[in-house]
Amino acid sequence: MGPQETHQREDARGLYRRDGSEDQRARPPRARQARGPQVPLAAFNLASALADAACAAGGGDRPALRYAGETLSYRDLAAMQDSAALGLRDRDVRPGDRVALVLRDSPWFIAAFLGAAKIGAIPVPLSTLARRDELDFMLRDSGATLTVTDADADLFDDRPGQVTAAPTSETDMCFWQYSSGTTGAPKAVIHLHRRALFPAQGHGRHVARIGRDDRVYSTAKLFFSYGLNNSMVIPLAAGASVILDPERFAPERAWRIIADERPTVLYSVPTAYAALLAAAEGGTLSDTSSLRACISAGEALPAPLGERWHSRFGLPILDGIGSTEIGYIAISNTDDDVTPGSSGRVIPGY
Repeated sequence: MGPQETHQREDARGLYRRDGSEDQRARPPRARQARGPQVPLAAFNLASALADAACAAGGGDRPALRYAGETLSYRDLAAMQDSAALGLRDRDVRPGDRVALVLRDSPWFIAAFLGAAKIGAIPVPLSTLARRDELDFMLRDSGATLTVTDADADLFDDRPGQVTAAPTSETDMCFWQYSSGTTGAPKAVIHLHRRALFPAQGHGRHVARIGRDDRVYSTAKLFFSYGLNNSMVIPLAAGASVILDPERFAPERAWRIIADERPTVLYSVPTAYAALLAAAEGGTLSDTSSLRACISAGEALPAPLGERWHSRFGLPILDGIGSTEIGYIAISNTDDDVTPGSSGRVIPGY
């Protein structure tokens, strides 16, 4: 993109900004007035649909997160989220501002993400594995007013008081994620508040069938679209609990986590499934007795790998395909319809 080119992106109030230009437009050209009654957009904020909703439904004491051997309840998570929201306000973050998150998988990632969304700001998760030049580009391109890293512990200091969710509508921007699915530099994909919940209503309900008694573990990290939904949106919308690991994937470490934490659902990618299987075949302890479902995405699952996994552990891998642009998996096998070498069928709603 040349220096004179600009993007137009809708901010959280429905306005447009032309970043990088002195020519600021408050609104797009007025559309022709539609005839008939106008239907107001429903108010909706993603943060209110996760930890807050669980607490409102009486599930505040239920386990939400497992991290470093400790359990955080939904009430704990809601308090962390509100503390992060207040911390962001203290740093002059306003509705519509982008907040870059360069954080490893932890309760603080989820609290910062939901805290930003709750006050109408726009979290922008960035890869902790990205090169410096890649991060520099995404920070400039996003126009982030603040970057939150693992060193920003004071953002999560206990701040008394509950935060009322910003009056965002279901079609307001919720978060950005960068995609390398096309040629050239990464491009920001904009996800709206209501659509951000759809992975839970689609794959979470019809494929993984996540319930409040599930414990989920994802080897894909939160900064990925796949990992963000695996370890935040889908389980928290269902009142389930999430096992978080800040370290990079290693098969022996993953098998220890599975043995110790007893997840019921495993989310991973074919490369990691192959590494887990190789470690098991090499003698690493591989206890899958707690698992009821294994989910795969990110790349096509080779049929021989799926068959070897099923033969050894008695569990099919439910392969699917999606994209950052779609937001999650849109086509998938299901536990009652598994075809090796196939990505499955379109999930209801897509």
